[in-house]
Amino acid sequence: MKDKNKKDFGCVKSFPQCIQWNLGDIDALGIKNGDYLDEIVWAIACKIKELTEPLDLSTVSIQCIIDKFDATEPSTKTIQTILKLIIDNECKLKDLIDNLQAQIGGTAATLTLNLRCLGEEDAFGNPLPYNEQSVLQSLITNVCSLKDSVSYLSSKVIDLQTQIDALIPYTEPTLNSCLYTNKVHSQATNIIATSLCDFRTKIGTNEQLDLAVSRQCSSLNTLFASDPNFIQIPVSIADSENNQWITICNLLNRISAIEQTCCAPSCDKIKIGFIYSYESDPRELTLSFTSGAGTLIPNGFVDCGSEFTIKNCEGEVIVTSVQPIENDADIVFTLPGGVCISSLTISIKTKFCLQDTNEEVIMTCRDCFSKVIKIQSECCVLTNPGDEDVIMTYQTIVSTD
Repeated sequence: MKDKNKKDFGCVKSFPQCIQWNLGDIDALGIKNGDYLDEIVWAIACKIKELTEPLDLSTVSIQCIIDKFDATEPSTKTIQTILKLIIDNECKLKDLIDNLQAQIGGTAATLTLNLRCLGEEDAFGNPLPYNEQSVLQSLITNVCSLKDSVSYLSSKVIDLQTQIDALIPYTEPTLNSCLYTNKVHSQATNIIATSLCDFRTKIGTNEQLDLAVSRQCSSLNTLFASDPNFIQIPVSIADSENNQWITICNLLNRISAIEQTCCAPSCDKIKIGFIYSYESDPRELTLSFTSGAGTLIPNGFVDCGSEFTIKNCEGEVIVTSVQPIENDADIVFTLPGGVCISSLTISIKTKFCLQDTNEEVIMTCRDCFSKVIKIQSECCVLTNPGDEDVIMTYQTIVSTD
């Protein structure tokens, strides 16, 4: 490339190199008066090159136009093809804008809508025909009304939240009863409910209780007709319990009268008798107080301190003891050795007590009697050291007492 400011070309000057420019400076091209023709041509070529370099559109992205308007990308990107693509899509955009403008501000078809919920209807309650303008206006009016309502409700919610935040947290009270100790209300309720179910299981259902009340004897109404405390037609457990106690007390009084007359206990009804047996080893005397021997202790009487005294055949006391006498029971005495027991005197001081249901003594019966019994003599051991025969003669005394 030649330098336009070079004056000496080193060759024979051609015709263009001899022609100078004298029509004035051209600042846009860098041409000055006095420049030679070839310099002017060089300057114009450089300027053209400078202007054509920014017109390379190969790297310009038109993807947005392709995506948005469904356009086809030109095979070569030039100013012409790009401008045509833009113009075509501007025309499409204009058509779309015109269509929207016609729908918004044009004379669209009348709409038949049911806007009853918005309060828009004729005098007969039928939906009116509407256009876009009236529908939008009705919607805007109701939205504004809803806005006011929402604003009011929002302030109420804030006020309620403020009141909730100011509430003192609830603390369950602690309760005590026969069923629990120091239990909060919710726990106490559960315990009471469980206990109530257990109690219901024990006492029965309402139907079972009604059936139990209905079992009252019909004869009681006649028997206690003159008793003002007796409920003739019981309807509750309390009524039935009231009647039962009146009946029980009446029966107790009647039984007591019977006991105090024909069935009254007395000391004369106590009978004492015994049979005996003796074991020489280990020297035990057994007295058996059986019914066959004559012993009879009526129900309710108990021995409360009968005393026994046993004397040997010489009249000496060899045994004293306090033993309880019971129906069909044995009393065993151990007799001392070295004393005569062939004849024994048994003396008994009886003491029987009659008690009530609280074990209080209401009657004491005392009596004394003696009986002589015969005990067969104990066997002895005889030794014959010699060869002579031994002749033994013995007698047996049989007592019929």
